[in-house]
Amino acid sequence: MYIGHAFPEIAVAVNKNFNPNIRIERFNRSYKELLVYAWNDENPRCFTLNEIREGFPSGYGNHSKFEYIWGLLEDSQLPNGKKCRKLTKKGISFIQGCIPIYREMQKNPQNANEWIPTDKEEKIMFNEL
Repeated sequence: MYIGHAFPEIAVAVNKNFNPNIRIERFNRSYKELLVYAWNDENPRCFTLNEIREGFPSGYGNHSKFEYIWGLLEDSQLPNGKKCRKLTKKGISFIQGCIPIYREMQKNPQNANEWIPTDKEEKIMFNEL
């Protein structure tokens, strides 16, 4: 239905269960591909956003979650000064199978800048993806 740009926005339905303070993110199997690329056969690489935009569409839209939710990637810089992303020590340990991560994380209702495991608290290893 086209209502035109001048028509006021109106709520058609209300989701009673929606709570903006609770956001859940799940580590999907599709994320593995980007981590394998960053791992580069045990020779971790720093990759640019253009590299992931071209080769990993799902990675481009989700790479920042690897940092602020799971702590697996971080910002860095190439020798030529270009910004890039690279694995953290935790990311390397996860890929090597040394540590698990929580599959599902949620925003902490008491601290919006913190992510905590959901009630399921299911942990996964990299080789299980």
